[in-house]
Amino acid sequence: MSVHQWRFGTRLNSFQSPVDQDAAANGATTPVPELLLRAAAVPGVTDVDFNYPEHLREDGVKDVREALLRAGLRCHGVALRYGTQFSAGDFTNPDHRRRRRAIDTTLEAADACRELGGEVVTLWFAHDGTDYPFEADYRQIWRTALDAVSEVASRNADLQIAIEYKPYQPRSFALFGDVGTVLAAIHAIGLDNVGITLDYCHMRMKRENPSFSLSLAAGHGRLLGIHLNDGYGDSDDGMMIGSVNPLRLIEFIYYLKRCNYGGMIYFDTFPQLVDPGAECRANIETFLAAERFIERAGPRLRDAIEGRDPLQSQRLLIALLNGN
Repeated sequence: MSVHQWRFGTRLNSFQSPVDQDAAANGATTPVPELLLRAAAVPGVTDVDFNYPEHLREDGVKDVREALLRAGLRCHGVALRYGTQFSAGDFTNPDHRRRRRAIDTTLEAADACRELGGEVVTLWFAHDGTDYPFEADYRQIWRTALDAVSEVASRNADLQIAIEYKPYQPRSFALFGDVGTVLAAIHAIGLDNVGITLDYCHMRMKRENPSFSLSLAAGHGRLLGIHLNDGYGDSDDGMMIGSVNPLRLIEFIYYLKRCNYGGMIYFDTFPQLVDPGAECRANIETFLAAERFIERAGPRLRDAIEGRDPLQSQRLLIALLNGN
């Protein structure tokens, strides 16, 4: 395997200072152009995603596009954030007017993505799911959600539409909660521009093997986005990459390289107690250090995989700890 040319991005909201966060509690917002400059100051950051409508509410698309140029960053895409008005459901809201509003908001986000030069519209359906037995007709909400995704994708054939899944939070059972369900949805929709975004913590919450989920998504040609972070598996911890599961991270990057992933690596972390710029820099350095280990350990990695020997895997950990 050769060294890859990676595109790195990070959460703009993580660059809000404690002063910014205090101001936000009182209704103030940090200007997006300022957040872009802070992100651009981190060596290695090349791309950003914008939350819609949050990041484009105060600063219009034209102003944000100019700010991107000043910061020297590229727009990878736009991620939907459906507000509390959709708490009963985003694309499955029983109120047809609210459901229509959720779809229209998504179409507006796609227009903004296009104007900003982005490629991917990421859909995380925070409110589509259930909490109680007999709360929904499962076949109906499934069809309703797929019809809406199909409408968005068919009307934006020049963009990639990525479904990001999360097994729970805020709903007890998310409609799109695992890699298999999303791949089934993509197959049912049948449009070439619909794919999947994998979030490391979300996969851990579902007790998926992240590298296997990656292999499935890539094997179907539907891998559109990667959100990297780390955590203990119970909730969306958003910790620095490799801080909890270093060997799993190395395996994940190994398979990213094997599938020739060319999209953005997005650090979806929550640096609440550390400087966000330093935290982002540490994430990039950790990722690149893991890649260097993969290059050094190439034959040993292949032997471990082909030999199906747990001791080979443990020797990789020993080599990592010894700096070999």
